[in-house]
Amino acid sequence: MGVVSHRRPLLTAISFLSAVVLAWAADSALASPPIVPGSNQVDFESQIRPLLADNCYKCHGPNRQEAGLRLDSHEGLLAGGDSGSVLGDGRGPGLLVEAIQRIDLEMPPDNPLRSEEVQLLARWVSQGAPWPESTASVRQHREFTEADRQFWSLRPIAKPQVPDADTGGWARGPIDQFVWRQLQAEEKKPAEQADRYAILRRLCFDLWGLPPTREQIERFVNDKSDDAYEKLVDRLLASPRYGERWAQHWLDLVRYADSDGFKRDDPRRHAWRYRDYVIRALNEDRPYDQFVTEQLAGDEIAPDDPDVIVATGYYHCGIYESNQADIWTQRLDLLNEITDVTGDVFLGMSMSCARCHDHKFDPVLQKDYYRLQAYLSPLVMQSAIEIPTPEQQTQQVAWEAATSEVRVRMNKMSQPHMQGMRKSRMQRLDRRLVEIASTDPKDLSPKNLQIAALVERQVGHEGFNIPAQMKGEEKERWRELEKELAAYDASRPKSITVANVAMDVGDRAPRTLIPGDTSEEDILPGPLSILDPQPAKIVPPESLSNSTGRRTALARWLTSEENPLTARVIANRIWQHHFGEGLVATPSNFGTTGEQARDAELLDHLATQLVEDDWSMKSLHRQIVLSSTYRQVNDGSNDTLWRFLPRRLDGEQLRDALLSLGGQLELSIGGPPVKHTSQRRSVYIERRRNSPSQLFLLFDVPERIESVARREMTTTPLQALMVMNSSYWRELNEAVAQRVAKTAGDDNRQLLEELSLLIRNRPLSERELPLYEEVFAKLLQESGDRQQTISDVTWAFVNSAEFIFVR
Repeated sequence: MGVVSHRRPLLTAISFLSAVVLAWAADSALASPPIVPGSNQVDFESQIRPLLADNCYKCHGPNRQEAGLRLDSHEGLLAGGDSGSVLGDGRGPGLLVEAIQRIDLEMPPDNPLRSEEVQLLARWVSQGAPWPESTASVRQHREFTEADRQFWSLRPIAKPQVPDADTGGWARGPIDQFVWRQLQAEEKKPAEQADRYAILRRLCFDLWGLPPTREQIERFVNDKSDDAYEKLVDRLLASPRYGERWAQHWLDLVRYADSDGFKRDDPRRHAWRYRDYVIRALNEDRPYDQFVTEQLAGDEIAPDDPDVIVATGYYHCGIYESNQADIWTQRLDLLNEITDVTGDVFLGMSMSCARCHDHKFDPVLQKDYYRLQAYLSPLVMQSAIEIPTPEQQTQQVAWEAATSEVRVRMNKMSQPHMQGMRKSRMQRLDRRLVEIASTDPKDLSPKNLQIAALVERQVGHEGFNIPAQMKGEEKERWRELEKELAAYDASRPKSITVANVAMDVGDRAPRTLIPGDTSEEDILPGPLSILDPQPAKIVPPESLSNSTGRRTALARWLTSEENPLTARVIANRIWQHHFGEGLVATPSNFGTTGEQARDAELLDHLATQLVEDDWSMKSLHRQIVLSSTYRQVNDGSNDTLWRFLPRRLDGEQLRDALLSLGGQLELSIGGPPVKHTSQRRSVYIERRRNSPSQLFLLFDVPERIESVARREMTTTPLQALMVMNSSYWRELNEAVAQRVAKTAGDDNRQLLEELSLLIRNRPLSERELPLYEEVFAKLLQESGDRQQTISDVTWAFVNSAEFIFVR
């Protein structure tokens, strides 16, 4: 009944003026303006080649071709095997996809691919199985050529000279001078500047992820001072809403979630500490070089600061299988995955392509992959670790001394039960793993210490509920001891930070070996060989004796002048999120298989400016949004990429905007994740990898299984059906309608003006207002129910392209 009550008056309204109340089907908010292209294209080098190498080359590679099939070259793929073509012919997915889906054949035979890997390969095949060798030359040898050294992204960053051209007063700064030069080269002119209503809406959704309030609109529109726009930008950047919005982009990159993934998808109860760290760091405008260093080596540079140590939760963001019996393989998988993501996120290079062999197109050696991995090889993940401040540590020592006797008695009682539970959980592990876990840590090698830590992580994953194992008199005695211990609660430190963190296994690192290398050379940490072939200089941290210092060295190299990639990569990411597309359209691939920079000098200007401004990201935001380039009108045409591209609100923005419009959005900051029915911002919604919010799932919010530098933007009937039929969406809409009705009372004109200002963030024009009034009056006459009519018209407004898209 709810759907019918919305459709009948809405269709009546459309018959009068479709531009007034835009029906989803007639003027689809999801299909009208052009969308950033190419975001769903599978990247062969970073996504497909590693899958084929890890799972197929053993039986279908250069040394062995089971069933006559070879999958390590494009020619072999196209030729197929004894059964003919393995690719689809338009009538079916083809043998390759059917095999990995285990429909008839079951490939790989022993270790089925994960569902997301199957979907990725199937998507690649559906796109024609593109193979980069057809467009890029394959590297035939290990020596670097002059062309390699002069590749644009690997050249040292040099501050370019700002073009000096007469722009007729259009340029407001260096960014505009560079863009003017590009426009002239393309024989185009800049567009007009957006009016105050349009630019305010654009800025608020861009920097906050929220629509402007009526107060913000009135303040900005009525501010006639010359620097009104500059003051607006400064207010937006100074708000905690900025960190909440821009954290979303970073969390996509590092694949943050509140659950493990895989089949069990166990919750991560303390993951939110890392999410809050990211929001806090962005709001504080923590310099990007410091932001990088804290995530990679927070425990080494600030071992006494919980707010910094929680940054190492970066290493916990990947998927994790808590019941993986093959812990030897699990250790390598976790290490490979964090190596891949670190290369993608900070270097913008597909390092995973060099895991099995020298990169075929980029000047990246297989040894370079393991040089990067060697920085990370000592890592040990620690879950639910208490991180006290020095003051709390002092209190803790005193509490432990006072409660020593009670805790010794409790420990004596709990040990038999603990040992029984541990023994039961270890039964599925092989004998060698049990031996390692039972060995005194001082007798273990660094690698076996890591194995022991992974065993402990699995064994303790579900916790140990000791009282539940006790009965009768023993349980009564335990309860008495608990009471004795509780008597000391007042002296125990309060609110100790508990987080998932990472640290080194010790002051010695395990050896890093290249698989299959018979020399068994221990690969030492080092930069990309083309930049510096020498091993890195590692200095153990003075403040932490039980760590190697390797991760600090990695962070220092990433943010040094000798590294031309880091500043370029983050400057491009910031530009991309402001304009809809980066100066480099492949934001995590700055190699030869990625896109060339559309203006390498402009990118270098942004990168050098970032460094000169002490790596201040807010300063770079400010320069970009103050430019005339950013302020241009965009009517939905794609005739130039040198201006803001219209885009659909993402899933988080849609939800947050509707809560905001209805006056329901709760703006408290930080804390544990909440359910999707909460009224808090979407950044705080629990992100379960295997059971995401339906709203998020339909509107292309990533599942956070892999690093996402640029979200897909799809248009599907399910999106329209959900908005038309979802009770949750209607509840949000009803809150907006009731809010507007309360403000406007019985005044139809004021009601319509309020709706337009609230939802479209602009007043109605002189031409629109009488038409809207006429439509509303006819709908009201037909229904006889004023509140229902207001709800129907509100529903039409919030489902219009003007609300769903930002221009």
